[in-house]
Amino acid sequence: MRVSKIEVVFALPVELTDAEQHRIHAVVSDAARRTETPEFVHWAAGTGCKPNWSKTDCKALGYDPTPDSPESGEPTWNDSVFYIETATRERYRTEPFKAWTPRKTNGARIAELLESIDQRCTASDGPVTPTLQEATADELRRLYVFADRIRKGMA
Repeated sequence: MRVSKIEVVFALPVELTDAEQHRIHAVVSDAARRTETPEFVHWAAGTGCKPNWSKTDCKALGYDPTPDSPESGEPTWNDSVFYIETATRERYRTEPFKAWTPRKTNGARIAELLESIDQRCTASDGPVTPTLQEATADELRRLYVFADRIRKGMA
């Protein structure tokens, strides 16, 4: 689905934690980065309270003014709206283009790590070796780090 805007209207005001705001920002950043081309860079630029631009600023920025937009002056900020916008520009000739690849989730990292341990166990003694006996100290440490991140909601 091609979209140019996402809006969420909560029936009741909610408190967005920092971790939730970071996850929302990461989704927008990934979507913007995925649409980059060799000619253009695209990123999540403005994050925070929603601005209410003046009609003069709206003309300059190419935005539609809201009914309560003043004729001119500084923007006002709506603290009740978590706002993210993206920006784009032409890529510099010296700036390399690297195609977007999705980030690995901690769950995917844990699954890969367990798979590599299981493959090593199977290669050494067949499917009867308990995985825990074959896991290295570093692999176990990494499993605990990933699991702790998931537990804290930092996936």
